[in-house]
Formats: sequence, structure tokens, C-alpha cells
Amino acid sequence: MRRAIFALLILFFVGPMPWTVQRFPVDDHRQLVTARPLPDRPPPSGSLHLVRGWHLVSPHSRFGGFSALARPAPGAFILVGDNGYRTRLTIDAAGRVGGVDIRALPTPDGRPASKAMADVEALVVEPQRDRAWIALEGINQIWRLAADLSRIEARRKLPEPRWPANRGAEAMARLPDGRMVVFSEDADEDPRGREALLYAGDPAMPGPPPQRFFYDARGKGLVSDAAVLPDGRILLVHRRLGSPVGVYHHPGRGRSGRHPHRRGRALANHRPCAAPPR
Repeated sequence: MRRAIFALLILFFVGPMPWTVQRFPVDDHRQLVTARPLPDRPPPSGSLHLVRGWHLVSPHSRFGGFSALARPAPGAFILVGDNGYRTRLTIDAAGRVGGVDIRALPTPDGRPASKAMADVEALVVEPQRDRAWIALEGINQIWRLAADLSRIEARRKLPEPRWPANRGAEAMARLPDGRMVVFSEDADEDPRGREALLYAGDPAMPGPPPQRFFYDARGKGLVSDAAVLPDGRILLVHRRLGSPVGVYHHPGRGRSGRHPHRRGRALANHRPCAAPPR
């Protein structure tokens, strides 16, 4: 309880507070990013093996705070943050960064996004069909955008009962057959497990209500991201305060250092060490 109260006090004094627009005393819009290789790889631990990673640094005022990552092509990355901005870049085998493009995500009315509307927590990109989806936790919506995240194509609210604004949609995964799974961070205290939604098709378009289901997350912490493995299973990444990040396989088919003039974020590639037991 003391830790929770302390965290709330920090949020109150340093912000940003919900429903406010984030502003910087002096804006820096330089489109620059530097990749610094992470230290030598540690030995394999658990089900993942660190292949390579970088610490990304940029002078841009809106760089950082990333909550989701997509890799639309080899060496190409799209990162979105809960500040309403996205970053596109490439990193070659030598760690050289190119194609940097940092800009605000589009909004329905073209005005700067409030904190609630900027709170993007999940990203899925389908470059073959030039489209992407983002989950906005603060307003309980799924948006479909062009693959470069330059324009909004469709929007849809999550079904009733709505998830709490600060514990809602946190991770998404698109299955090979076109279905989409949306995982809540911690929607309720249901004894059946952590809540998720399974959409039969595009979650941003009108259609039948999704199937609500639960999965066992006891002892794993809160879900942070999801990805579909080549065999159709879903890989879930969990986090827990005061302990290492956990990575778990769902057996179905289907933050950074600060500097006054720089903002940084770690980016790493992992691969499974061994297939988990079925």
C-alpha cells in the first residue's frame, strides 16, 4: 500500500495527468536517433535468448515512452508511445540508424491528442495489406490506420462492460486466419483469470461482438505485449514490480534513462532457446 501511495504522489507532482495535453518548455524536433549496442549477451535464461540489442538515444522532445513495437520488415521498426507519437527507423547489421521519422499519431479531429487519446498501449502492423491497428487504453478503443500510421481508417469501442481506463487493452495479436486477440492489462479480479477478447475479424470495424475469455496469469504479473509464433501459438510478455520480466507461451491456436537533452530507450531482439512443452 505504501508503494502504491508513493507512486500516486509522484504522478500527481510530475504528471502527466489524465485528459491533459503534454507540453515541453522547449521543443526539439530534430529527426535524429543513435543506437548504442547493449553490453555482451548474458547466458541463456529461461525460454528466451538475447540475440542483440541497442540503447536508442534521440534529442527529439517526444522520443521515448514507448509502449509497443512492430517489425514490418527485416531491420525496420515502428515504435509507438503513450504520448501520442510514433517513431519509424531502420537499424542495419552494424547498428547504423536510418530513415528516422518521429511524428504525432493522427487524431479524429486533427487537434493535438489529450493524454487519454494518446495512450497507445498495443500495435499490430500488417504491411502486406498496408494497415495497422492500435489499442488506446484511455478511451477503450481499437483504431485501424494505414501501415505507416499516417491516417485513421476505422475506429471501434470495446464492448460492454468496458475495461478500466488504466487497466484496459494492453496487448494485441493477429492470428494467421485473421482473428485478433486483445489482452487486458488487469481488467478485473475475476477468479477465472486475466480477461481478453477474441475478434472474428477486424476489431476496428462493425461486426459481431468478440468472444470474452480468461487465461491463467497467476504469479506472472501484468501482460505487457504479445506476438504470434510461427506455429500459431501466442507469446505473452508479462512484467511484475520488483522482479524480472516473465515470458510465457499461451497454449492456444491461434522504461528508459533520461537526460536534459536526450531521451533513450532500449531495443532488443530475442529468440526462443527451445520450444516449450506442449
